[in-house]
Amino acid sequence: MRTERSGAALLEVVVAVTCALLVVQLALSALASARRAEADLRVRSERIGAERVSRMTLRRELRAGVAGRDWVVFAPDSLRVRGFRGRALVCPQPAGTTELIVSFDGLRRPEPTKDSLLVLDDAWTWTAVGLVGVASVPVACPQAPTTPAERWEISVPTARPIVLVRLFEPVSYHLSTSALRYRVGGGGREPLTPEALDTRRSVFTMDSSRVGIRLEAAGRRPWSWTAYLGGGG
Repeated sequence: MRTERSGAALLEVVVAVTCALLVVQLALSALASARRAEADLRVRSERIGAERVSRMTLRRELRAGVAGRDWVVFAPDSLRVRGFRGRALVCPQPAGTTELIVSFDGLRRPEPTKDSLLVLDDAWTWTAVGLVGVASVPVACPQAPTTPAERWEISVPTARPIVLVRLFEPVSYHLSTSALRYRVGGGGREPLTPEALDTRRSVFTMDSSRVGIRLEAAGRRPWSWTAYLGGGG
């Protein structure tokens, strides 16, 4: 009788251990599946983010420019842009001055250390000048009486009165070090997208006056996205 009870107890232990191991195996399998799903979701999210940021940022930059004048491709990995940042109406003023009273509307505030200007005179001629300084003034332009005015100092006097100013900053975009990166002026290259790209195979292209881009994924899962971002004439 004792032997039978011992055998039954041993069998119960074996069954219990087997069940416990099965439960552990199932738990580990579920954990591994969850981690794979999380990794897949992260990769997918990074790729969607890279596509969206590239499309929105570059199309916005190219929309306001003209091929060869405001942007140029240095294939295969670089795009240089004279990025439009805003426009200013100029209060009536005489020719030959370096100070303009303006009403500005733009994406951000002017920064003389990195911005440049295109000024339009009353003969409808555009001229490139530098922006030297910006200061607020307690007046408003008649053309925009509800908008605070500013005093802009430009680098050279103009031969004719100025009526309109466009504000730009030099910026370049690079497919480098696993991401789409940007550089303003002489600064470093900052990432715009997650570092999820194979930048050895991702390229900028130029077709006539249109800019295209192809993004290739890094890692073992194949993925690519190709689009035209802008064209000009």
